[in-house]
This record gives sequence, structure tokens and C-alpha cells, in this order.
Amino acid sequence: MGTWCCPNIECPFNGVVETTDRKCPACGQMAEELGFLEMARLFREKDKRKTPEKEARVQEKLSKAKIEAKTKKDRAKLIFRTDMSDEELQNSINDSIDEIATWDFGSTLYGKLAFLFGDSTETDAVIVRLLRALFEQNKILIIQNELIRRTIDRTQAGKNKE
Repeated sequence: MGTWCCPNIECPFNGVVETTDRKCPACGQMAEELGFLEMARLFREKDKRKTPEKEARVQEKLSKAKIEAKTKKDRAKLIFRTDMSDEELQNSINDSIDEIATWDFGSTLYGKLAFLFGDSTETDAVIVRLLRALFEQNKILIIQNELIRRTIDRTQAGKNKE
């Protein structure tokens, strides 16, 4: 199993492509999986072709890509966004319910081996699991409240039209 790198010799990006779509953040070309020796040869060839102007453009593109990735990550951390559809909100509720259901402590390896770690570790693990369940339940309530608010807004908008 190799490392995903941009195979474009003209592209000055000498990093590992870590995006899920496997596209180079500098030139947009599809990355290829390379072995260690292939990667070393490619990077040496790219280093020969670098110029300060190209390097500045690459750094600018990379900084924009990092900002965009951070923004996407921050948006993913939100419980819900205003641009989410009702169906997406309902799916989020279902995901949270499934998440709570998977926390059956006795069915996990740790739960089965908890006696090896002592009572305090088991107790701590149960407390953490309950706190996670409370968080998920609060998340469900917040999303359900948003769905209710949207329904009320739609109902009032329909009454105003009549």
C-alpha cells in the first residue's frame, strides 16, 4: 500500500494528498498511489522544476484549501444548519437514536473485560457513556424543536396567505 501523491511533474505540490476525492490541492489532478521509490523519484523531479512564482501560487492555493477544509469541518460540528432540509434533520435525529442504541455497554469488548480493570474504571466508563447519551438526547431535542418551529412558521405563512 503506497502513498497518494500528485503525479503531475509540473505541479510543485510535494505533499501527500489526503482529501477524500484524491485530487491534488494545487493543480486538481487525480492523485496516484506510489511506492516509496516512485515517490522519491517524483519529488526529486518536481524539485528541479520549482520556481518562486509557482511556489507562491501553490502556497496561496494550499492556504485557501486549508481554510475551506476548516470551514467544512466547523460546519460539520454544528448540531444543525439553517440550510438543512427537514429530511436531513430527521436523518440526524435517527442517527443520534442509532448512536445511543449502539452504546450497549455489555456488548462491547471493554464491557466484557471490565472486571480486569477494577470497579472505578467500569464506573467511570458508565458515567462517560451516560453523559454521551445525555448529549445525544439534548441534540435530538434541539433538532426536534427546530422541526417544530419550521412547521409552525409554515402553518402561519399558510394562514397569512388565506
